[in-house]
Amino acid sequence: MLSPQELGHLTDDIEKIWQELEDELLADMAQRIVKNDYAFPSTAAWNKQKLEGIGVEYDYIVRQLSRTLKLSEKQVKRIIGESVQAAVDTDNLIFKAAAEAGLLGSVTDTSELISKFIADGVKSTNGELRNFARTYAADASKLYEHAVDQAYLQVTNGFYTAQQASQTAIEQLARQGITSAITPSGRREHADVIVRRAVRTGTNQAALKAQEANFFAMGAQLVEVTAHYGARPSHAEWQGKVYEWVKPGQQKKTSYPDFISSTGYGTGAGLGGWNCRHSFYPFFEELSERAYEPLNTQETDRVYELEQEQRYNERMIREWTRRQKTLEAGCYDANKEREKVKEWKKRNDSLIKANPDVLKKNYANSKVAFAKRGKTVLEEFLEAATPKKGNIFFPDDYNRSIHKSEIKVAEWLLENFGGDIRLLSESKKQGVKTPDYDWDGKFWDLKEISTNAAADSAIRKGLKQISSNPGGIILDLKSEDIELPDLLHRVNDRIKRSAKGTLHVLVKKDDVLLEVIQYIKK
Repeated sequence: MLSPQELGHLTDDIEKIWQELEDELLADMAQRIVKNDYAFPSTAAWNKQKLEGIGVEYDYIVRQLSRTLKLSEKQVKRIIGESVQAAVDTDNLIFKAAAEAGLLGSVTDTSELISKFIADGVKSTNGELRNFARTYAADASKLYEHAVDQAYLQVTNGFYTAQQASQTAIEQLARQGITSAITPSGRREHADVIVRRAVRTGTNQAALKAQEANFFAMGAQLVEVTAHYGARPSHAEWQGKVYEWVKPGQQKKTSYPDFISSTGYGTGAGLGGWNCRHSFYPFFEELSERAYEPLNTQETDRVYELEQEQRYNERMIREWTRRQKTLEAGCYDANKEREKVKEWKKRNDSLIKANPDVLKKNYANSKVAFAKRGKTVLEEFLEAATPKKGNIFFPDDYNRSIHKSEIKVAEWLLENFGGDIRLLSESKKQGVKTPDYDWDGKFWDLKEISTNAAADSAIRKGLKQISSNPGGIILDLKSEDIELPDLLHRVNDRIKRSAKGTLHVLVKKDDVLLEVIQYIKK
């Protein structure tokens, strides 16, 4: 089984790769548009130069797409391989417990079959991305051709100077971005949206097919479907329930509703279909405890609306960021766009702050997959919290006037997570730095950072300060310009080089906990 949270963040890294591609292509187009000479004595001469320019730009598009596809294909192979195996391994733990309880005859080895589903899923998804890349290259090239044609016509007709025409063309590029239509509806979408849907759907379908084959090989009968707040209304009707899965041609044996007809499994609109985050796992009446209860309908609707609003805010942040970068690449003023980015970020922060029980900021859109050592444990950390239970202690010689930030964060920790928090006085020994807190018997240090580059030094120093009894480091972000994916990669690299024990890194901004990473000593 893959949880809704896992499925929700599978594609964060790969989306960012395609967002960066769009930014790079638009920046290159903007720079070429500015350099173009639009004063030609004849249309034939202009067409000759235009075709040469389009050819050069197309070659650049193909090179960048090729690089992006290589990165994407590696990501797809990793995502599907790890996700399918994790889903089957989780189910097999239940099957093993059922066999030990005498509810199954034995646990069948399906590893070869699972490997085939992984390979098929990778091949199918990467094939879909390659097909899309061909469409995308053509769409990007047409966008550039249209932009330079418009600029040329505006100059030759005397409407604008070359500089004005270039600026107008670049502003249009920035507003529109590069979009493609690959669905029957003809709706045009940006690359990151298309790739997210393809990879998420491909991964979940590969996992579900592997689970299905495993399920029937084990001779199981019942499944429980996962549930999450914010599910689309049509899925909210059947999530979080137990069903009987009957193979074609067989008769039902229980009173549980039929899995296929209830959930639409196997169809685009049903469980495991387009962009779906639901999954299932085996259920045994004499063994299993319900992991999901049907969720409150009003609360599900509330979360759905809030998440839709958050996604809209994030799209607007992305759109104005794209406009800003494109105009800057053409050396035009982007102050308006820069202010819009700040405005939408502030609006999104306010939404998150007003609904901390539901929303957390989605940088990158948000999370980053960590190589080998780091593990995102935000959900587990929040579930284990005991808000407001505990106390804050101050030593007699603690200088409160110069440690206002440390005190404020200690109050935030108690309010949101609980525990006994002891603020620690500075060491009187020269060159010796003490950690800021003893939190439930472990040392923690607070680091405020305003740039991504500052993370490396902050983590290195914090690790020294907590080294004798490591609990973790709290990174308090003090700038809107920090990019969380890049920041967390820097943190991960430093931890891998320097950490000597198991610890956590908490990342916060204002009063919002953005991420919790657990590093386990090997």
